[in-house]
Amino acid sequence: MTRCHLVVALLFCVAVFTACTHHTSTSRNNTAPSREALALPNAAKGDRVQPRWMKEDAEERQEARERTSKFLQLDRHRATPELRNLEGSRRFGPTALEDEKVATRSAPGKGLLLEGAAIGRREIARIAGFEDADSDKGRPWASIGPTAATYPVATSRTNAPYITSGRITALAIDPRCGVAAAPQPEDDEDSRCSLYVGAAGGGVWVTHRPFSATPKWKFVSGSFATNAIGTLAISPSDPDVIYAGTGEPNASSDSAAGLGLYRSNNGGESWRHLSSTLTFAGSSGPVTVADGFNDLSISSIAFDPNNSSTFYVATTLGIRGINATEGGVLAANIAQPGLYKTTDGGSSFSQIWNGGGATCAPFGDPCLTSWGVDKVQLDPDDPTIIYAAGADVGIWRSWTADNAGAFSQIFFSQNQANIGSDRTDFALTKLASGKSRIYVATGATGAFAGFPAPETSFSQVWRIDDAKRPAATLVAEETAVVPGGSAPAPGGWTLLTSPSVNDPRYATFDFCTGQCWYDIGIYTPAGRPDTVFVLGSYTYNEAYRLSNARAVLRSTTAGDPDPNNNNVTFTDMTFDGQTPDPTSPDWLSATTAIHPDQHAFVFSPANPDIWFEGSDGGLVRSSGDYTSISSVCPARGNTTSGRLATCQRLLSAVPVHNFSLNSGLATLQFQHLSINPNNPLGELQGGTQDNGTFQFEGSSKVWLESIGGDGGLSGFDASNPTNRFHTFFSSSTDVNFAGGDPTQWLYVGDPFSHSGESVRFYMPIIADPRADRGGSIFAGLQWVWRTTDNGGDAAFLANNCNEFGPFTNSGLCGDWKHLGNRRLTGGTVSWITRSTGDTGTLWAGTASGRVYIFKNADADNPATAGQFEVSNALVANNTTPVRFISGIVIDPANPNHGWVSYGGYNDVAPLVQTAIPGHVFEVNWDGVSATATFTSLDGTGRGALGDLPINSMVRDNATGDLYAATDFGVLRRDAKTGHWHNAAKGLPMVEVSSLSIDQSTRVLYAATHGRSAWKLLL
Repeated sequence: MTRCHLVVALLFCVAVFTACTHHTSTSRNNTAPSREALALPNAAKGDRVQPRWMKEDAEERQEARERTSKFLQLDRHRATPELRNLEGSRRFGPTALEDEKVATRSAPGKGLLLEGAAIGRREIARIAGFEDADSDKGRPWASIGPTAATYPVATSRTNAPYITSGRITALAIDPRCGVAAAPQPEDDEDSRCSLYVGAAGGGVWVTHRPFSATPKWKFVSGSFATNAIGTLAISPSDPDVIYAGTGEPNASSDSAAGLGLYRSNNGGESWRHLSSTLTFAGSSGPVTVADGFNDLSISSIAFDPNNSSTFYVATTLGIRGINATEGGVLAANIAQPGLYKTTDGGSSFSQIWNGGGATCAPFGDPCLTSWGVDKVQLDPDDPTIIYAAGADVGIWRSWTADNAGAFSQIFFSQNQANIGSDRTDFALTKLASGKSRIYVATGATGAFAGFPAPETSFSQVWRIDDAKRPAATLVAEETAVVPGGSAPAPGGWTLLTSPSVNDPRYATFDFCTGQCWYDIGIYTPAGRPDTVFVLGSYTYNEAYRLSNARAVLRSTTAGDPDPNNNNVTFTDMTFDGQTPDPTSPDWLSATTAIHPDQHAFVFSPANPDIWFEGSDGGLVRSSGDYTSISSVCPARGNTTSGRLATCQRLLSAVPVHNFSLNSGLATLQFQHLSINPNNPLGELQGGTQDNGTFQFEGSSKVWLESIGGDGGLSGFDASNPTNRFHTFFSSSTDVNFAGGDPTQWLYVGDPFSHSGESVRFYMPIIADPRADRGGSIFAGLQWVWRTTDNGGDAAFLANNCNEFGPFTNSGLCGDWKHLGNRRLTGGTVSWITRSTGDTGTLWAGTASGRVYIFKNADADNPATAGQFEVSNALVANNTTPVRFISGIVIDPANPNHGWVSYGGYNDVAPLVQTAIPGHVFEVNWDGVSATATFTSLDGTGRGALGDLPINSMVRDNATGDLYAATDFGVLRRDAKTGHWHNAAKGLPMVEVSSLSIDQSTRVLYAATHGRSAWKLLL
């Protein structure tokens, strides 16, 4: 399932939308659907039922790929070379959602101090050091897992269970690992063979048994100031020296910005933060910044093999403020993203390339990367030759023999439609002839007018076999070869991709679909220049049919057709070769599939046929041997000669086994946790990034996935928690009347989709907290919506709207109605809360800072509900913040009294408005005045909150204490003193996206972005 990933350009943000229980435990543990239940009527031909949400995801990917909007006035102007315009106007798109993302970035022209993450780190350190009589010395946080997050058969992509983990962004393996043969599953390895895993928000983990089917994992980055990991690199001069670059570079709306570079001298047992000084060119001369990697994301590290003190670091932008409904904004970096070099072991760095140039192909105009530099590598034969790739600008090279060593473009990306969506990856290798070969993977979202090859809106793979020639020559050769052009020059750029299903080069066609900016990769093992792997997303509409979904592809012929083997180019690694026959009763019952959305890859040093692959669904290892399953292609419905030949090529060498290595990796990225009101310590639902919605039933080890896809917010019917709901992405919503049985999720989102309203990536949605209003659910798009019967008539929904079928495309799934008489101006609804003190009061906030109070939200006619704006965020001379509202709490004793939390930094406001400081406010409304009274609770002095954006907020009604989630943990505001403290000890350093509290048991739950779920007994 895809993830909505916000690609943020230097001058603007582009929101790219793609899609992505108390039940009886036996409903998921022991009664998985039969093969017949999962198969379509022509299952003998290889079709497997895809739930509606999976089909929808494929459609959304296609829409993303075909999107051709031009977000600048000039459709061939890809970026701007003026970094000083970072805070300038960035209007770019037609929707209110896009406008509000611009508005919440910063205060143009107001001199915002650009050190966001550094501010946050200092504030957290100050609060941690503050002690008074009311500091919390009670119980610590406790992890509630899961350590074995399991897809049961019903939700797995095969007919076998799968253990998953959170998004993996980096892999590194000890070069001393010596397994040369394909290991048996029970093999254990010695401690000198270490595999390191970097998780998006979950830190660094290590196992010394990477070739075991059950590796033991150890979390080793507990000392880091952030556990958002971008890259891991092992020094070639000493394999015990490891560098960890923080900050995720993948250009998504939850790619958290980093806090620098860490080094370990003992294989990851302990780490030291490098306080690196960065120097780069400013408008009036060189600029030097201490701790310059703060608020950047480190994407790649390359070492000079001849000098251990010299290495190169590639950096991109990053995101701050990750919360349940995706309110993140571009981090406020001081140093420019780009490529940096150190010659003193990391103490100081100088920028050697800013990611652009004065003359850029294919148009010859100036350009500058919109996101940063994604990759750096040194020539395998001459480490003085440096190659780097940047978003939107392709591949560039510094070589003293060409242009006096200035960085020059050698490959321009084929598709530059949407700024920030165009990404290129590459891999270098040395041929036996001594020449340098480069493999390239490139792609973006949509084509645009004026490009030399306007039909190249698909992602592609290229190769060049003689790269050490003048840059101008390489670009000219590429220009001649773009699809529809001339044959490649000898040794020049060769296109290895074709959109024709009859062409052997179809294997890599559109491999990363419409989101190459997020999931793209290409790798070749040392010493095997003809072996190359391509990583992409997941082609849903081909799975079980033409291909195995082509998420990971392998060639042993340099991507060329093999005339001795049916013209095979690449084969599909995504499913292994176990139980592949769709005509057999055991079809897919022992098959392990790679999860969609690939990010990291590493080869076994002694045997590159064994490899490790990291995706949104964790870590998979191959067995190292391959088998043909081409014989199943006719039974998959491939009847034409072209499709049959393509299927047979793709399936001619698949892994004999793929192994999930995720058990013990507690790195799920939870968006939100909902609490069963009748069993608050024993049952939760938890939505996760690209891993669906999980069910907690008391075990901190095993949680079972209840429904797949992206998992957003969820909830329980207060009158009958057997009824519950969950969301995928956007406004896609399901209800379940069967206690969370995975096969009984019923879609109820048609009114939302028909409305055309903009919505957060994860829609805010709540169940009415009162049992006497059971069945009432409220959701926020641009209006607030309501249903009073859990989304509709249960019988109708069961017969027409079941995710697994029957699904009749009636267009009538859901009976939601607008609440009130107008939409909530100020962008999309970002949070909603219902009062427990009465039956009719509801508060809602928008992403632009507006606060609304509804009265009579339980009215028989929802349009008659009273609707009052009590803020003045979007007027001249505003007195309330114009920032993302991340949390609302209503006083149970007074429905006109509450508390509101805000994301963003104090200096953030649109150009024509006032930046109002404060992140937590007490709000009092007299029921008459146009504006309520907003009183900041941030405080002053040592016990103050400081300039710390808040991701979520709840209140302990027993004490009046407020709890606030941040990118650096959870804080508590003592109601008696007003001082802010760490909520409790025991929580690792992690972004906390949301908090949930049960007032009856006084239990607080934290949904973390990379360290799974945690519990605090108050």
